[in-house]
Amino acid sequence: MSDSEAGASHISDEEVFKRKLMMDGDRIDDDQRIDTLFSSFIQWCDAQGQRGEEVADGYERLLVQLDYLKFSSQKSAERQRASTREIEEMDKILTDMENEVVEVKKNITERHLELEEAKKARLNKMKYDALGRIISSLPDRKNSMKQLERIEGDIKTLKLKKEALQKDADEREKHLRLLLTATHELKYKFRN
Repeated sequence: MSDSEAGASHISDEEVFKRKLMMDGDRIDDDQRIDTLFSSFIQWCDAQGQRGEEVADGYERLLVQLDYLKFSSQKSAERQRASTREIEEMDKILTDMENEVVEVKKNITERHLELEEAKKARLNKMKYDALGRIISSLPDRKNSMKQLERIEGDIKTLKLKKEALQKDADEREKHLRLLLTATHELKYKFRN
């Protein structure tokens, strides 16, 4: 192998490595790829004294680079569309979650009102039960009315007895006065 063939082989391996890096996209963005394609195109156009085979190889390399740029552009566009779809899906998920949060807050408010109503109902039931116990400890109305009638009857009887006793006391007082008056008169008569 001559030195020129060894150098060509060495450049060829290096070129393969560069192409591989370009195709993998390792740390080369689209602008750099376009710059590289443009530089390669200029070198291909300026190549003088190259054999037809080398020119055809250079042309093939340019086509490969151009195809890769198209592929990379399509891949970027697809990534962008996928990102847009993902953003739309995330926005939908976010909207759904916000709606769920609103619904949960509404449910919490409703449950809080139900809890307050249940507390009031429980408090009213406790008051009702306490009042019921007090009422049940008292005699019933029928017995109370009978007892009241009996007491009113006792009061009437006592009033009648009081009136009779008062009448009797008034009679005795009259008799006593009459007796005292008669005693005074007799005493006065005996002295005179």
